[in-house]
Amino acid sequence: MKIFLTLFVLFYSSLALSGDISDLQIEGMSVGDSLLDYFTEIEIKKNIEPTYFQYKKDKKFTTVEFVELNSFKLYNAVQVQVKVNDNKYIIYGVNGMIDYINNIENCYSKQNEIVEEILSFINYEDVEVDNQGKQKSKGDPSGNSTYTGIYLEFLNGSYVGIQCYDWSNKTGYIDHLRISINTKELGDWLSSN
Repeated sequence: MKIFLTLFVLFYSSLALSGDISDLQIEGMSVGDSLLDYFTEIEIKKNIEPTYFQYKKDKKFTTVEFVELNSFKLYNAVQVQVKVNDNKYIIYGVNGMIDYINNIENCYSKQNEIVEEILSFINYEDVEVDNQGKQKSKGDPSGNSTYTGIYLEFLNGSYVGIQCYDWSNKTGYIDHLRISINTKELGDWLSSN
């Protein structure tokens, strides 16, 4: 049974999640699904963000971003990572974001609530919690922006990240909560050169 990661409530089956992140969903989408089950190929191609991974020499993955869709129930935006030349558009990562404009303290509270709720139904032997605390964001050269990340790392190498981004007003970015569900393959690629 799929587990819907929502911002305010986590619905889950009585089964403990045991390292299979494909049981988690953001706006109905799960790792391993085809993005074509949710959007047309035209919609997907129109929403590819080619600059997201421009720093990567290996162009294995790309991001498709959907913002403020009427069909979204909880998130302001959803980003999906797929392989560049995959005509089936298999999902390797899915991220849900909700804005916390000038309200970062509420983001931190919601972050902790979500982590605790996920941990309440995960078999602790199958996951390692990595609370990285508050760090300066590499996305802001001024050093005035921070992110606070908590990562639930599964034995198979996949992970769920729950992060709050507190951007400096000068960046033009919006403070937000991000929940990321990533396969090991995508995670390894993201952490490589």
